[in-house]
Formats: sequence, C-alpha cells, structure tokens
Amino acid sequence: MNAILWEKLSESIEWASEGFDGVMGVSIKDLNTGDALSVNGDEQFLAASSIKIPILIELYKKARAGTLDLSKEITVHDDVKVGGTGVIKELGNVTLTLQDLITLMITVSDNTATNMLIDVAVMDDVNATMKELGLNVTRLRRKMQDYEAIAQGKENYSTPNEFTRLMEALHTSEGLDPWIAEQALAVLKNPKTTTINRLLPYDVEIASKYGNMRNSYCDVALVYHPESPYIISVMTKYIPTDDIRKQRTIDAISEVSKTAYDHFNATP
Repeated sequence: MNAILWEKLSESIEWASEGFDGVMGVSIKDLNTGDALSVNGDEQFLAASSIKIPILIELYKKARAGTLDLSKEITVHDDVKVGGTGVIKELGNVTLTLQDLITLMITVSDNTATNMLIDVAVMDDVNATMKELGLNVTRLRRKMQDYEAIAQGKENYSTPNEFTRLMEALHTSEGLDPWIAEQALAVLKNPKTTTINRLLPYDVEIASKYGNMRNSYCDVALVYHPESPYIISVMTKYIPTDDIRKQRTIDAISEVSKTAYDHFNATP
C-alpha cells in the first residue's frame, strides 16, 4: 500500500511541476522510511534567501569551535544597511549581538543582518562546509542586494535535492556536530508563515527558510508531521512577469506542500 501511495504522490508532484507556468523543481524525503522523490531535483536554481541556511550552519560551526562568541555586540550603522527584506534598515544605529543578527537573518530574512554575518562566517568557509557535506552546487558567491556582483554573474545557487540533503544533515547530524544541528534547527523553527506551511494545520511545526528574488521563488522545510517527519524543497525559476507579486507561484508551491502533507496523513 505504501508503495502505491508513494507512486501516487510522485505522479501528483510531476503533474504540478508540468502545469507550473515556469520551471519547478521538487524534492521530498520521508525521514522514517528513507523514501525519496524528485522532479527536476538536480536542476540548478537561484537559492535566493534560502542560501541563509548554509550561512547559519557555518556560524554555529565557528561558535562550536570556540572561534566565535555569539554574545558579541555589534553596532549597525547606516553605511552597512541594504534594501530588500528585513527591519534593521528601518532602525537608527542599533547595537545587536551576533545571535540577534542570526535570529533576524532567518526569522524575517533581514538582508543587512545577513551581510554582516557573511563577513563573520567568511564566504569561502561557508562554501568549504557545503563541500564537506557533499554538496557540489550549493554555493554562496555574493552578499544580499549586491548588484555589482550580480552584474558580474555572481549568484547563489543550489538544487532541490541538495537542499533536502542539507536539511537531512541537520535532522540526523550526519557530517555535523549535533550541537550545531540543534542550534540551527532551533532558529529555523522560529514561527513564520511560508509557502510550505500556509495550507497546513496551524500547529504543525516546521524548520524552514524561503527565498524570493526576481523571477524565482523557493522554500525549504523540515516538516514535523505527527506520523512521519519529512523534508520538502521546492524551487522555481522563469516565473512569468505577469505573476503579480508571485501569487500564482506562491499558490503553486503551497499546493505542492499540501499534497505532500496529505500523503503522510493517508499513509498507514
């Protein structure tokens, strides 16, 4: 029965991807059985703000090694503030701890906090850790809102399958110190509404980070389904310009997420 239900889920995801007005990649893994499926799972997509997950991991890796004090305070001045998502840009000169910046980077996707933390994490070190985890596409190549770097063709990329593997590493601590995984997941679990959970029951816990930029949108989550935890990574690109505020894309990702959740509800 489980094999039949899994096949039906795979078919539903394929239909959703084929019907999407753009390119959609999906990767899902059942963390109880190890069953996995993907549609365009190895396709390269812009990681947008989901790239903040690798930054998060590297920061806790340095903290665990004793080379980074997360209670250190930094004053944020106007000259380092950038646009896009976040709240720091709306504040005056504010003093925050590194842990505060981490919380803002993940919970409200603050780009100013992210750029300050990239300096602390060190871009090359973030990428070295991704390589150590066996991820060959997931790379941090520029800061947030760095239009000069974008013009030079520098972008942050990943794939649905690699994001799923990264979230699984956090879940199992494979290749990571358990403390690092625990701390990272605790931040990723901070309450927020995303495309992954907006159609799910309100009390379902998820650890997630979405990303949104130009003609792409993605969402990566570990869903703590009461029967079986699972990981779902959905990435999109070539979103039509007439998709105002990307509402059709958001709806499409949310429907894929609900389809996955309903599958785990139906699995005996």
